[in-house]
Amino acid sequence: KKELEEEKIKEENEINDEKEEENLIGVNTWIEDYFDFDNYNHCIYLLNKGYYGIFFDKNKNILLNPNNPDIIYYIENNVKKKYNSTNLPTNLKEEIDCFNCLKDKLKPYNKILINQKEHNPDIYLKKFVEEGKAKFFWFSNNDMQVFFEEYKGYEILYCKETKVITYVNLKNKLNYSIESIKKKRIKNYGFNKRFKFVNDTLYNMREKI
Repeated sequence: KKELEEEKIKEENEINDEKEEENLIGVNTWIEDYFDFDNYNHCIYLLNKGYYGIFFDKNKNILLNPNNPDIIYYIENNVKKKYNSTNLPTNLKEEIDCFNCLKDKLKPYNKILINQKEHNPDIYLKKFVEEGKAKFFWFSNNDMQVFFEEYKGYEILYCKETKVITYVNLKNKLNYSIESIKKKRIKNYGFNKRFKFVNDTLYNMREKI
């Protein structure tokens, strides 16, 4: 515990001096908040552009737009279907009823999020696992997001298309290129420690960045 507190102090002192690489584009879609239950068979989540998601049975997703609650997207095995409240199958209605009971577990819905560019419903949560004290989330576009349970407010995100890593801490949101990371150009203790954990964990899972 003492070692953990010392590391937190070291990182807090470092935050004010952090710098990112310029002209890098990171992920466009990410999870603002989530709540998982039922032994990781279920996860409800809020995306940065305002859509709610329900992930269940390891390969099924429901996407809900709070601005237009009558449009419901259902994705199973990468096949997307569009429903409305009048033709919704019973099993999906039950999932949405369950979501409505648990929605208060997420951050409050923020209408400012919806004022951004409309979310692309082809992007949704495809897989999530817990490894160590972190939770790994993969999206349908192959982007990835990692939340660190021991350090609330710290995240690592990976954009597959641009090969850019985004590091989020209590104060900053910094973009780094994979090339610079591999050449050890990044002088950031907190980031390097967490990236090594992510990279080692992905290697053990036979995944890679």
